[in-house]
Amino acid sequence: MSGTPAGDPPAPRAEPDAPGVLTPDDLPPDPGALVDLLARALARRHDRLPPDPPRDGPELDPSDALDRARHAVASGWTPHAGSPFERVEPARLLDALDAGVERVRSRSNPPVPTIGRARFANLALPRSDIAEPLVATAANIRLHRRSAGRPSAPFRLEDRAAVADPHRDLAVAAADVVSTFGPGAVPAFLDAYSRTRRRDQGVEVVDPILLDWWSMIAAIVEDDRDHHVGEEA
Repeated sequence: MSGTPAGDPPAPRAEPDAPGVLTPDDLPPDPGALVDLLARALARRHDRLPPDPPRDGPELDPSDALDRARHAVASGWTPHAGSPFERVEPARLLDALDAGVERVRSRSNPPVPTIGRARFANLALPRSDIAEPLVATAANIRLHRRSAGRPSAPFRLEDRAAVADPHRDLAVAAADVVSTFGPGAVPAFLDAYSRTRRRDQGVEVVDPILLDWWSMIAAIVEDDRDHHVGEEA
């Protein structure tokens, strides 16, 4: 006998465009796969050598990044709720960045093409024939399907692209991994990135000192609170 069992309310009809509603064909990969996808997309971009500043964005060295942070703070930036720097005064963050910039410059990796918007929301997933252009998976993450005209582009928006140390992107991505899946997912993200990137024998891909410094930069300069990501790549 078909139908809804007695006593149970009828199942609501899923509206394709309703936030948080997925059809089985639109379900994204599991969290582990998404973390791996973001790591591999960044690694492939960073291995696109040699970087070409006109094509890959302007050059952005640590001093340039610090200048951007100073400008943001002078324009009124404050840490948002939930930021690891929420209880730190902006001026003290700038002091820490300024104190570490020479050490960071001496340890910096060769510059690579960075994306700036190294977040899940900026990924363009492979698009199936029946997938919706925009898939809402939860309140804190949106995934976008890749348009047919850009079959190999892993990222949707490149307006913050720059030739910089790869830790610029790693800091942004690690913060997004924390806010989406929690801090326990960060080691898996960094490991997937390190395994995917080409590297010289004995050279570590991820430098914790550089990652910490660029994380402070990312918290100030790459703050997307007032930015609305468009709905189609």
